[in-house]
Amino acid sequence: MRQLLIAACEMLLAVSAARADNLLVNPGFEELDGPRPRAWSIGAKAELVDKADVARSGRHCVKARFDDAVTQRAAIRGGDAYRIRGWIRRAEPGGAEVPKIKVYFLDAKGAAADVQAAEFKDVAADRWTQWEAIMQAPHHAEVLNLTLRGFFGGTEWFYYDDLAIERVEAPSWPAAVSVPNLHGLTVLVPDIADVWTDALLRIPPASLVPVDGQIDTSVLTRGKDIRVRLQRTLEANWALVHTMRPARALGEADLVAIDQGGPASSAPRRLAGSSPKQELVTSLQFEPAAVGEFLLQIPDKAEVQINEIQLLGLSKADKLAGRPVEMTFSAADPPGPAAEELQRAFAAKEHRGSVVATTATRPGGEAESRLVLPAERYLNLFAAPRTEPFGLAGLRLDLVLPDANPDRLIEVTLHRPEELDVDIRWTTCTDRGLKPPMGRRNHATVFRVVSRVESGRLSATFDVPDLVFASGEPVWLTLRSQGELAIDLARSRVVLGVVQPEEAYAQYVPQLERLVRRMYSDASEAHPYDGSDWSKMVLGSYVRRVLELDPKNMPATYIHRRIAKLREGVDIEEPAGAPAWAFFAREALQNRHEIITWWLDHRQQANGELAGHINDDGEFSCNWPSHYLMTGDQRIAEALRKLADVAWEMSAGTGYTVGSRDVEHAAEDQSCTQPQVLLVDYGSPKAVERLMVMSRYLDFWTAVNPVGRRQFKSYMFNTRQIWEEPPFDVDHPYCPLAMVGAGHLVWYANQPKVSEIFLEEAKSWAAACLGTDGGKPAGAIPYEIRFRDSKVNPYAPYPANPLLQKRDELYRGGAGAYIIRYFLQGAYALTVDDLFGNVLKLWEPPDDRKVREAEAALGRYQAQDSPWEPSQSETTLYDAWRATGDRMWLEQELVEVLRQQVRSRWLLTEAEPYTDRIPLPGRELLSRMVLGDWTSGKSHVPGHWVSWEGGGLDYAAWVLDAKPDHLKALVYSFHQQEQPMTMRIWRLPHGRYDVAIGVDRDGDDQPEEPLRRERMELWRHDGAVRFIARPRQTLVIELSLVEALDDVRARPDLAIGPEDVAWEDGAAVVIVHNLGAAAAPASTLEVRGARGEVLGKAPVPAIEAPHDLEAKTQRVRVELGIDAKPAAIVLDAAGAIAEITEANNACTLRP
Repeated sequence: MRQLLIAACEMLLAVSAARADNLLVNPGFEELDGPRPRAWSIGAKAELVDKADVARSGRHCVKARFDDAVTQRAAIRGGDAYRIRGWIRRAEPGGAEVPKIKVYFLDAKGAAADVQAAEFKDVAADRWTQWEAIMQAPHHAEVLNLTLRGFFGGTEWFYYDDLAIERVEAPSWPAAVSVPNLHGLTVLVPDIADVWTDALLRIPPASLVPVDGQIDTSVLTRGKDIRVRLQRTLEANWALVHTMRPARALGEADLVAIDQGGPASSAPRRLAGSSPKQELVTSLQFEPAAVGEFLLQIPDKAEVQINEIQLLGLSKADKLAGRPVEMTFSAADPPGPAAEELQRAFAAKEHRGSVVATTATRPGGEAESRLVLPAERYLNLFAAPRTEPFGLAGLRLDLVLPDANPDRLIEVTLHRPEELDVDIRWTTCTDRGLKPPMGRRNHATVFRVVSRVESGRLSATFDVPDLVFASGEPVWLTLRSQGELAIDLARSRVVLGVVQPEEAYAQYVPQLERLVRRMYSDASEAHPYDGSDWSKMVLGSYVRRVLELDPKNMPATYIHRRIAKLREGVDIEEPAGAPAWAFFAREALQNRHEIITWWLDHRQQANGELAGHINDDGEFSCNWPSHYLMTGDQRIAEALRKLADVAWEMSAGTGYTVGSRDVEHAAEDQSCTQPQVLLVDYGSPKAVERLMVMSRYLDFWTAVNPVGRRQFKSYMFNTRQIWEEPPFDVDHPYCPLAMVGAGHLVWYANQPKVSEIFLEEAKSWAAACLGTDGGKPAGAIPYEIRFRDSKVNPYAPYPANPLLQKRDELYRGGAGAYIIRYFLQGAYALTVDDLFGNVLKLWEPPDDRKVREAEAALGRYQAQDSPWEPSQSETTLYDAWRATGDRMWLEQELVEVLRQQVRSRWLLTEAEPYTDRIPLPGRELLSRMVLGDWTSGKSHVPGHWVSWEGGGLDYAAWVLDAKPDHLKALVYSFHQQEQPMTMRIWRLPHGRYDVAIGVDRDGDDQPEEPLRRERMELWRHDGAVRFIARPRQTLVIELSLVEALDDVRARPDLAIGPEDVAWEDGAAVVIVHNLGAAAAPASTLEVRGARGEVLGKAPVPAIEAPHDLEAKTQRVRVELGIDAKPAAIVLDAAGAIAEITEANNACTLRP
């Protein structure tokens, strides 16, 4: 059965049936030019298929995938809508990738004007499926480049056949009955302070789209609301919502005021609602309401391509702000450079018609001078430029329209001044030294309104946010009519409300500031200002401009300090009544907590995504487990669980990305989300079994080569394919990033095969680091190792070797060394093998060097004129404390972290619309100080020695010493009363320990008042030292190994999770797992009530160990009485089985 796919929406009634001819040449691929289909471009590995039993019609079709596309260009008219349709079929059965087409709209010079895409789900291999998409071309586009692809970064192939591109008529006007007649009214146009929607994610410029006045920019929202905050409260009663795709019009939605202004703002109020319809523009009128912030609520499953949202206020007030300058129109060419901009804005010549308004008296008096504007044609109105800069507070447009039909609609647009009209992507490309694929200007609008014309005249006043125009720059308006319209130029007028530029700055500077914030946000990924002269950058020039007009502007000040590396002086409060180390550590912990929870409050979506690509979200949050281990905040744990779930779903349960191929980006999705959950849900069956899935590919990606070393075969791979051809045939430092899940798995349970591969790969890197081949110093981390012979740096010289130009710049030498540090540190923690220890010793500088580096760093911190580095090392002074025992170094490191938190807080929160490259100050120092070492992040094996519970944010801890046989820590409580707390053991080996707790009264780190001493059996996580923290006292906790016991990683591990419990006919059905490294013997499962009483029990058969990385489970059924009220499930209640942990032996049931 044939299946029809319609991109983004089920209805196509939004487009009239008036089709043009097919713009594609050779749409069925039957006409050949040698071995290729005529008029088509075929990617390197794409194919022309000559098989009648495969093609939908004739003998030929094409086969394409993401990197091997099939393309054809077609000439189009800018501003028109096009229906693109065809047939698709999956080349191989069983695939999961979702194919897409991408459509590139190009201007006359071949530069990108816009890029649109459509995905097609439910594509099968046993039948052809029809697809269809409708897209609107930007007005300055002249060429449509159709690109037939597969899934982004994917490897699956798809057949395409019988394609068409046809021009269609799109309903680009709102329903006339919904549109007001603006004659005699004043339209109040507000200024946008900010806009946010989860749908934007990190589409640059994230917070400009879609309320930016750019006719061609848009965002596709799938049920995600759009929230807009205004600079000032507006008395609003009208909204216009513009969409871009006929099949993705607004449909059903609600406009809701969520801040109605004033000190006593009321609860959210629904202003208006729209209903399903066909037009691209929706006009909503409603009762006047004071609005400072509003929400466009989109139904959960609706797909809408929003272009712009305008909230407006209509009133009968007729006062024009500023000094009125009346001007009359005459047909003329646009003044000066405006002609070039007009050509860039409109590719079609018929849209470039212009009239110019001047203050000169027209010859011949008021005789009629009629200009006829054809239907759907643009007319450009230019107010002649002035010789000096000026401010514009508003304008009145008085058009005489003889013989205008009643209810004729006319659109009026005011373009932004050039200074405000800059493309963010152009800015970023220019500042990075790249050739921008787009022009500098967006031709964005200040307003775009529609009015009825009922009396042959339209006289409307527009009160706009004050603007500033440069000398020689005209005010630019455009008109468009629904039908043919005559304009009497002689009797028509435009009156400008002119003010001095200084008078306009109060409203103009916030617009410039918003532009600066978006420029900075878009540049914050590549941060080009770190390698370039900021003063010569576009971003730098705009920052200077804002600060010239408003020297105290806060966002511009912070951005200026960041890009110019100006170190802000920050005074840190002196400690009072507490040890300095404890006071500063508690402050740093609280500041870090505020930044993390800001993201949870303002950016996290319901499904867990934070605001970026999933790999960026993971890279940002992968350090949060350390904060959870210090605070026990369940919000952080829940955020990490959600993010892991959405990342897993995006991988289709494969445990590895189905998009990117290069390992640095491909591995981040799962390596930065799944292992982290194990630290907040220790022993979770879901978490551990996901790590098993992630580890299944190691035998595919790696192998032992002819020289006896295990290496990755390439740095380019996914779950199905490895790109092994030179120069991709290397084990790159980023490759072990794909083993973070495996490292956490063997840390949890010593699965023999995974452990073998993990350690063999680590030994290969250790040997390469220790080697001196090619003059490499011993200890230096190689750029890469060739798979076939383990040759170090085989493609030298780096990065100049011509072969390396085939690679992405990231892989041309020197990147990713920190991953090898994590990797070998993890291998040493697992094995204490001298091979790894010798490498770590070479990496460890001598103590005197540590002190010298600390002295230099401290000098930089204290010198106001030293360059500011927002992500500077947090361990230089800490290492000096480790080397000397002088706590001054640690205290000064804490003080500098506090300064960094103050300097960076706005830059790391409100200034960032997405999550890439946000280093939170304190993440490394607090982990080492409070937990004993670095943990989570991208490390392969958790490094923390302890974690803390019960202290919240009102305590400080300091691990003074941590070795396999000894641990010593200080704890200081800021609580007002005695506080029960717990110190969990993580890295100490399983054994019996002498545990001593006492009070340090004189700050010498020794207990003057012993409180407790006992012998305890301790092991990872379950071994916990519980104690009472005294208010304003320092406790000393010291553990000394007395007797080593078995390695818990070799044990079985029975486990259940909340998702493992179901109910059938009055019985509990429970899935019981074995997550351990040994078979689990038979046991018992109990169902208990709220008071702990046993309501039912059943035997659990023995469960083998999951050495093959497949989940090993038993399904257990427990019959219950009819009145039973189960509250918990408990495994091995008697503790008869020695397990890795008993934390996963019980599951509390939700009421």
